[in-house]
Amino acid sequence: MRPRKTFAALGAAAAIGACGAYALPATGSEDGGTRLSAPIKAADGSELGTVTVRQEGGSARVEIRGQGMPPGFHGLHVHAVGKCEGPGFTSSGPHLGDGAHPGHTGDLPVLYVKAHGEARAVTYTDRFSVADLADADGSTLIVHAMPDNYANIPERYAPDGPDMATRMAGDSGARIACAALR
Repeated sequence: MRPRKTFAALGAAAAIGACGAYALPATGSEDGGTRLSAPIKAADGSELGTVTVRQEGGSARVEIRGQGMPPGFHGLHVHAVGKCEGPGFTSSGPHLGDGAHPGHTGDLPVLYVKAHGEARAVTYTDRFSVADLADADGSTLIVHAMPDNYANIPERYAPDGPDMATRMAGDSGARIACAALR
């Protein structure tokens, strides 16, 4: 049993490393720095949890607590505009930052939702700060319907490289939940 956990952890670490953020246990020091917090809402307006982003030195600490989300892995991205208009949350604009996967400023590790709909994650990134998220038009945290592949498509499946949809959103599918960070 132990080797399987080790290989799973290595696979998760590789995926997380691809997006420039790293996951840590839900503990750590809090320096009382600048912070943003917002409810995570479904397209129908129901509340699915909260996201809190706190500045801790040179990193932003992103904590997600959720309930009632579909089980499984979900792409998790910060988008450029602080609007959460359903049903598709397209008002949130593109991912934060220029470029393509896995180089978006707003790329985060995937969110795992347990079978009973509960999710809890803490991740740290140096790709953005709380001040970056709280600019004039704000930002959003988006939960996608499917896992993010970080544009890691083997050449045998895509000899010319990943297509535009894969490079832009990691094939993570529809935007199913949104939190407006302002």
